[in-house]
Amino acid sequence: MQVRQWWRMRAVNDEARKDAQELLMHQLGVSRTGFYQVQDQYLAGEQLDCLHQQWLKREQGTPLPYILGKAWFWGMSLRVSADVLIPRPDTEVLVQALLELDVAGEADVADLGTGSAAIALAASRERPQWRFVGVDRSEAALRIARQNVDEFAAGRVHLVCGSWFDPLKPHSWDVVVSNPPYLSSDDSHLSALIHEPLGALVAGDQGLADLARIVDCAPLYLRQGGWLLLEHGWQQGAVVHHMFKRAGWHDVRTLVDLAGRDRMCLGQWHG
Repeated sequence: MQVRQWWRMRAVNDEARKDAQELLMHQLGVSRTGFYQVQDQYLAGEQLDCLHQQWLKREQGTPLPYILGKAWFWGMSLRVSADVLIPRPDTEVLVQALLELDVAGEADVADLGTGSAAIALAASRERPQWRFVGVDRSEAALRIARQNVDEFAAGRVHLVCGSWFDPLKPHSWDVVVSNPPYLSSDDSHLSALIHEPLGALVAGDQGLADLARIVDCAPLYLRQGGWLLLEHGWQQGAVVHHMFKRAGWHDVRTLVDLAGRDRMCLGQWHG
């Protein structure tokens, strides 16, 4: 079977067309431009078998990044597995906010719940003079993160295992950033996320428990004038903003995602 035949058989809509193209590009090891130059090439039997198995997983609901083992974020092809969340484009807005902070010279940045290390890696590419530590309680997630760090930021991002602030030294950080679990256990979106790690998605107290813990504990770990940036659910903007204000943070701001919805909150600590 030719490449074009396999592709056309599965291109029943725009999404399927795009996914089939991604699978073929990955299987053939070609770029998007190169893909159109191999349309007449015949697929070998083992290639067809692999594509069949991958397409079956897609039809069963497995997200394409988990099938391919990679996800694009900030111009990087990051390794991913079912042990880490798939990095979303909205989180690039969090990275951009981190890069725009008023932080002079060198800085020590802690990325809590680092997962694939997407946030730390993206920021380290733009701020090579900053020092990054990614924290995650999952050793399985850290194995994925280490592969990404080795490829994109060896020596610039360090990884440690632990729960939130537990491995960190108090009053030693200029920035704490996190995309923590923020869904409630009965959130309707969970049905579409069954392939992603539940522990990275769901938090107690209607999804607010981890957000509240980070907001309350971060002052013990930040230096004077340090910043905290958190991603949160699009309906949690007001309550998270209030968390910051109640805990004594200054210059508290809510930022919107690519769809214009409240998605991040940041504040500065002055003690």
